Amino acid sequence: MKESILDVLLYLFEHYFSEDADLVRDRDSLQNGLIQAGFSPAEISKAFDWLDALSEQRPSVARPHVDGPVRIYHGPELDKLDVDCRGFLLFLEQHRILDADQRELVLDRAMA
Repeated sequence: MKESILDVLLYLFEHYFSEDADLVRDRDSLQNGLIQAGFSPAEISKAFDWLDALSEQRPSVARPHVDGPVRIYHGPELDKLDVDCRGFLLFLEQHRILDADQRELVLDRAMA
């Protein structure tokens, strides 16, 4: 995954999915906000496509969230994913936005 797509995703989560942010529900509003923030339509489209593909890979049967061990990152992951990125993934897991399987999908795509 290219850094520009990660930048778009991080911007989305930081500005639209925080507890104090106004809830924006439609894709057009999100896209307009991202364009105003300086992202290109191509970057935005790729980020939305990535999110769509991730949501399609979610298991159809909801499993309860189980607090498990903390993910230990290995050499190449540490080189490619900085502390902020790894912390953000941990935040998403702790807030039950991602489960362990989804986190691994995100890591797999980020390392590709």
